[in-house]
Amino acid sequence: MVEGRDRHGLIPPANYEKCCDAIAEELYKLCDPVSGCSVVLRVSLLHREFEGPHTDDLPDIAVLWDQSFAWDQIESPALGRLKIRMQDNRSGSHTPHGFLLARGYGESPGQDLGRATLYDVAPTVLSAAGIDPPDAMRGRPLFSQGSLISEAVTG
Repeated sequence: MVEGRDRHGLIPPANYEKCCDAIAEELYKLCDPVSGCSVVLRVSLLHREFEGPHTDDLPDIAVLWDQSFAWDQIESPALGRLKIRMQDNRSGSHTPHGFLLARGYGESPGQDLGRATLYDVAPTVLSAAGIDPPDAMRGRPLFSQGSLISEAVTG
């Protein structure tokens, strides 16, 4: 929580970057004491991944936990061991895998969109509306504009 930004902020703005880096470094050290495997796949410092007028409204740090194996403890070299409830894939946690249902874009059933991500949704919607996504926007339109126009005319 940053002084001047958050209600009870304690971290001086000058120390914000260093503090986020230190927290991320410690998160990457978390492991399952039984297997010795890391329980963190990725730490995202959101202020570095996103730009725009509302980035201060985002969480500072997001963690992608490894759910490829069962673990109910985490161990930190700095903080020790913590027993937690067994993770539950239905907890609302996001995963890197998903699916997209789309119609009217010239797609074919079962079409492979390659390595599409959530970042591609907004550029796809803008492209469908005939608007070029801004350069600062991450992601790409998932369907060619030609197929969008063709479908709009014939569909």
